[in-house]
Amino acid sequence: MAKFSVPAPRNHLFQPFPASLWPRQVPTGILESGPTEPRFERRAEAKGANGMKQVQPGSLLLPALLALAFGASPARATEPQWSGEFAFGTIGNSASATAAVAWDDNHDGTPSIFIGGKFTTVGGVACNAIARWDGMLWNPLGGGIATTSGTLAIRSMIVHNDGTGEGLIAGGVFNTAGGNPAIGVARWRDGQWSALGDGLGDPVFNLGVKCFAIHKGDLYAGGNFQTSGANFVIGVARWSGSAWVVVNNGLGQNVECLASYDEQLGTGPQLFAGGSFSGRVRHLDGNVWTSLNVSGNSQSRVTQLTVFNPTAPAGKPLLFAAGRFTSAGGTTVNNIASWDGTAWSDVGGGIEVLSDFPSITGMTVVNNRDIGQDNDRQSLMVGGVIDKAGDQPSNEIVIWDGSSWSNPIDPGTFPQFLYAPPAGSPTRILAGGIGSNGIAQLGTQAWYPIGNGGATGFSPSINRVVAGFEKSFHDGKLSVGLSGTFYQPGTGLAQDVVVSISTDGGGHFVPVEATPNLSGSGAAITGSIGAPGQITKYLLGQLTSPCSGGTMIQVPPAGPPNCIGPLFGGADPRCAVVLRPPGGPSPLIHVGGNFLDAGGIPGNSFGAYFDPATNTWLTGNPFFPSPNGPEFAAEAGDFDGDGQDDFVVGGSFSQVAGQGADNWFCVTSGHRDGPHIVLGTGTAGFSSAPLAFAIGGSVPRGPRSAGTVADVPFGLYAGGTFTSAGPTALNYIARWDGANWQPLGAGMNGTVRALEFWDARDGNGLMLYAAGDFTLAGGVPADRIAKWDGTQWHAVNSDVLNGLNNRVNTLAVWDAGDGKGESLVAGGTFTLAGGKSAGRLARLLGAPPSCPADLNHDSQVDDSDFVVFLFSYNILDCADPEIPAGCPSDLNHDGIVEDADFVIFLAAYNELLCP
Repeated sequence: MAKFSVPAPRNHLFQPFPASLWPRQVPTGILESGPTEPRFERRAEAKGANGMKQVQPGSLLLPALLALAFGASPARATEPQWSGEFAFGTIGNSASATAAVAWDDNHDGTPSIFIGGKFTTVGGVACNAIARWDGMLWNPLGGGIATTSGTLAIRSMIVHNDGTGEGLIAGGVFNTAGGNPAIGVARWRDGQWSALGDGLGDPVFNLGVKCFAIHKGDLYAGGNFQTSGANFVIGVARWSGSAWVVVNNGLGQNVECLASYDEQLGTGPQLFAGGSFSGRVRHLDGNVWTSLNVSGNSQSRVTQLTVFNPTAPAGKPLLFAAGRFTSAGGTTVNNIASWDGTAWSDVGGGIEVLSDFPSITGMTVVNNRDIGQDNDRQSLMVGGVIDKAGDQPSNEIVIWDGSSWSNPIDPGTFPQFLYAPPAGSPTRILAGGIGSNGIAQLGTQAWYPIGNGGATGFSPSINRVVAGFEKSFHDGKLSVGLSGTFYQPGTGLAQDVVVSISTDGGGHFVPVEATPNLSGSGAAITGSIGAPGQITKYLLGQLTSPCSGGTMIQVPPAGPPNCIGPLFGGADPRCAVVLRPPGGPSPLIHVGGNFLDAGGIPGNSFGAYFDPATNTWLTGNPFFPSPNGPEFAAEAGDFDGDGQDDFVVGGSFSQVAGQGADNWFCVTSGHRDGPHIVLGTGTAGFSSAPLAFAIGGSVPRGPRSAGTVADVPFGLYAGGTFTSAGPTALNYIARWDGANWQPLGAGMNGTVRALEFWDARDGNGLMLYAAGDFTLAGGVPADRIAKWDGTQWHAVNSDVLNGLNNRVNTLAVWDAGDGKGESLVAGGTFTLAGGKSAGRLARLLGAPPSCPADLNHDSQVDDSDFVVFLFSYNILDCADPEIPAGCPSDLNHDGIVEDADFVIFLAAYNELLCP
C-alpha cells in the first residue's frame, strides 16, 4: 500500500498534508501511519450583500454533523436505464425506404421523423411500410400500410391541414391503411388511419401516388393514377377536403414531382409538375397547363423539382428541375436546369448520369453546416446514379453551392430519396436505400443508419465486448468481437470483424482500427496493452482472410494490423486474458480454446501464452500447464485475497498437468508463475461447461456506497451451462467459497454467458450482473440480464420491459468519456433493450455522475470521499495499476491526481451535498 508521501519532482501545495487537514477516522490499511483522530478544518461560509459566496474562518465542523444538523439525506436513487444509442436502424436487405417527413405529432415542439417505403420491420420493430423515429425508439403507426402488389407501398409523405386538423398524408401503391380500405393515399391523425375520399390509383395495376405538394394552402397529389373512384383525374389531383378533383383535365401521363413556385412576376405562386409527359415540365398558368419545353430522348423525364435560392439572403429563389434531359427551353443542359420565371439556365455544366432510369432520385436544400462547411448558407444536394457533376467525379451525391459542384461524404451507393429535416428534429440529412440498412442520416464522417449506432449493421451477433483490460490505460474506445458481418454505414457489407468502435463527435458510432478484408468470426478480444496514446489491441477469431485459421490479430496504435499465429488443430480460440503481475515483467496474454498447438510449437494445446514484448508464442506453457481439453473461459484477479492475481481457466477437461478432476467440466486456478489447483475436484466438478467468470465483490479497499441493499461477497463467480457441481444444485451460476461451489439463490432458468461487476450509482453499491439466455433469475422475471445484491436477484430496473429480447453473449463496463460515467455494455443477438431498439449492442446507463467529487456515490461529499481522494493523490499517476478503475479522483481529467484536482474536490467538500 502506498505511503502517505509525495514523490519528487511534483510540486504540491501541501508537503506533506498537515495533520490538521486529515479526515477523521481513517480506515485501517488506507494509510500506514498518521494520527488516530485526525480532523479536517472546515470553514463556515456566508453570503455577501451581492449574493456571492464569501469564505470566512469558522468552527471545526465535520460533514456528518452538518448532515445531521440540516437533515440532509441522499438524493433519490435513479434506476439504470437502457440508452438506446446503438439503435438498430436497418430495415432489411430486401426492403427499402423511399420517403421521409418531419412532424411534431405530439405538439411538444420536437418533431419526430417518419419514414415510408416497402418494409415490414425497422430495428426489429414490426412497422408495415411506415415508422416513426422519436429520437430513441422506432414506433409503428397502427397497423401500417398494406398492399397486394409487389411494388413499393409508400412513395411520398407530407403534413397537411385541410381545415379539419393537421395530419400525416402518405401516398403510394396500397389498398389498406390500419386495416381499413384506403386506395393509394391515407391520413394518420390522432393515432388512427383514415382514407382520403375514394383514394387515387389502383394497386392491382400498380397505379398510385408518387408525390405531394402544398399549393396556395391546398394539397395536390401527382402520380400515374387515372381515377379517384368513378372520377377521372389523370396524373394530378387536388384534395377539396372531401374528394379528389381533377386539375384542368390532368396531365395524361406519369407525374413524378410537384412544386409550388413564386416566379415573382406579380401573379403569385404557380403549381409546377415534372414527369415523362409532353414537355416534361409544365406549370398551371391560370387554368391552363403550359409546357416549359424540357426535352431529350424517348427515355427523358423530370424526376425532381426543388425551390432553392443560391444567393440568399440576396437575390430570388429559383426552381431547379433534375432528371434525364438534354434541353430546357432551347438551352443545352445536362440533366439539371434552373428556371427563374422567364428562362432556363445551365447549372455548372450539369450532371452526368449512368443510366436512363432512375437517374436523379433525390434533391433537397441543406444547411452548409450539416455538410461540414463553416457557414450558415444553404446548398442544393442532389443524389442518384451520378457519374460526374460539372468537372467533378461523383460519388452518387453532389452539392451545388450556387457557383460550383462538390462531393460530400461518400454514401457508397445511390440514394432513393434525400430529405433535410427542420431544426430540432432527431436526425440530420436523411437518405433512403443507402447500403444495406435502407435508411441513413449524414454524420460528420459517414452516412449512419438512424439510431446513432454504427452497431446498427451488426449481424448476426456480437461475441465479445471489452473496454480494455487495463482500465487505467482506457482510451475511451469500446472494442467489439463480432461473429457475422458488419454493415459499415455508407458502404454496405464491409467486413466480418471489427476491432474497435468510437464516437465521431456527432454522437454516432463508427468502426475504427478495423482490419480491411478480414473475413471469419471474432471470438474474443483480449483487451489493450500500453500507455495512453500507445495502446495495442488484440483480437481472436476463426479467420479465413488475410490470416489463415484460428488467429490472433495485433492492432498497433499506428500501422497495419498483424496476424499472430496460427493456432492449428481445430483452430478455434474461445477466450483470452492479460496476465500482468504486480512489479513483475511485461504482461503475457493467455489464449484458450480448442486447438492442438500455437505458433507451430507442440505442447501448446488448448491453451497458450503469447509475449507481446517479443511478439512470440512461448514454448510449452511454462507458467500454467494446459488442460487436456478445450477452454471456454479465462479470467485474472485476486479472488482468494492473498495479494496476488490468480489465473482462472474453465472448460471441458478432466485433468490438468496430470492432476485429475474426474469430471469433464472443471475450473483450475493458479498464479502466473506459481502452483495451480483444481476448483471442484472429483464429484464436485461442474455438470457442464463454465462460459464466464467474474472476480470482485465487496472488499475492504475503501468506503462502500450508502444504502447498499446487501454485500456481494468478494470472490470468484462462474456462469455457464452447468446446473450442478456434484450433489449441489447451482442452476447456471455459482460462487467459489474457497472449498466448494455455492449457489446464488435459485439461480437462472437458462445459460449464463457473461458476468460483470458494476455500480449503477443508484445507491445500491456494487452489484453482480449476469446475462445470457435466461428469462428468470431467482424466480424473478429478468429477460436475459439480472443483478445479484449478495442475497437475491433483481431485474435491471422496475420497468416491464427491463431486459433484452434475445441472447446476450458478453458484458463490459465502459466509460465513453461523454460525462455519463461508467456504464454497462451488452453485446449479443438481441434487437431490443428495455423496449428500445438496439443493434445487438446496448448500453445500460447508471445515475448521472453529476457530483464527481462524490467518490463513493452516496450523494454526499464528506470525509469518506476525502479518504478515497487522498489514496489516489498519493499515487498521482492515473496510469498506475493501483489507482481505482477510471481514476475517479482525476477531477480535471488530465491523467494525474494533483493539486488542481484537490481544489475542485475542496469546493465540493465545502458544499457537503451533491447539487
